[in-house]
Amino acid sequence: MKNYECCECHARYDSQSVPANRMCAAAACPGNGMGMILEAKAPAPSKSNGQAAGPAPSDRSSKEAGFCLFLMDASGSMFEEMAFPDFPELPSEFGDPFLSRAEMVTRLAANAIFSMAATSEREHAYIGAIGFDHRTEPLFTESIAGLIRRFPSAREFGRYLFDELGKLRGGTNINGVLELAHQACAAYLNGQIEGIGPIRPKIHRQLVPERGAINIPNMRILLWSDGEHQQEHFGALQSPFQDMYPNLLLGTYIGPGSGPGCNDLRQLAGTCPIHKEKQVFLLDRPDKVANLRNIFRMASGASGFCQKCMPVHVNR
Repeated sequence: MKNYECCECHARYDSQSVPANRMCAAAACPGNGMGMILEAKAPAPSKSNGQAAGPAPSDRSSKEAGFCLFLMDASGSMFEEMAFPDFPELPSEFGDPFLSRAEMVTRLAANAIFSMAATSEREHAYIGAIGFDHRTEPLFTESIAGLIRRFPSAREFGRYLFDELGKLRGGTNINGVLELAHQACAAYLNGQIEGIGPIRPKIHRQLVPERGAINIPNMRILLWSDGEHQQEHFGALQSPFQDMYPNLLLGTYIGPGSGPGCNDLRQLAGTCPIHKEKQVFLLDRPDKVANLRNIFRMASGASGFCQKCMPVHVNR
């Protein structure tokens, strides 16, 4: 008899008990319904309590605002390609023939935001989203608390994101969405969030060996894509964040790391001021979905830029 295991919390299943949708049903699973169940290849590791700790509360005034801006690839391939071609048995929850890249990341983003429902900063922690293909489409800017009030569940929020992005499905122009993101970043640093009004940007101090204490704004721009920027149509790839220190742009590539699109993101992304690692994350296997959820949490928190930051700033 085959044995199966959740790639998030490592709960074990057999052929009779594995859910039909191949998503973990364990109450303590941190995947919140997106813990993918795969055939077990090795004995399960010892179990933990399964729930990562939330962000540490800030000792600053709660009236200071943090801001995380999602730049969400809505090109055609995000809907036409399987999230994980080597695992075609992973089904869609939205009625599609397979779990697409677009469905996977929108559900993970929604779950990550809803997982922060209990944070004390939820009224002053803002999330924005811009969908893009060869066009740009701002979707929303709202506090975590506002989004949770607006949508009854993470599933309905994920479905909203999926449907809105599905209205695009064109080519890939990364330059256009980066320019909008740079404008939003400049506005935040100057005390404005479009659609929200005047705010006081939250600034953290971080010790960097070669520079001493530096200021790190509580803002991250999180770009995810599965494709290559179409240079022949939209000009050479360039980042308006290139000269920013620290560079607040993080990238997640959905697909194999050998792809030209992954090279594009590496070209754009900055370098973590703490660990000197590129601020790029690769999502090419189901057992990395926990990383993407943690990237969302880290990008909405006080600090953190690269893979090595996550154990410190997310899993404490």
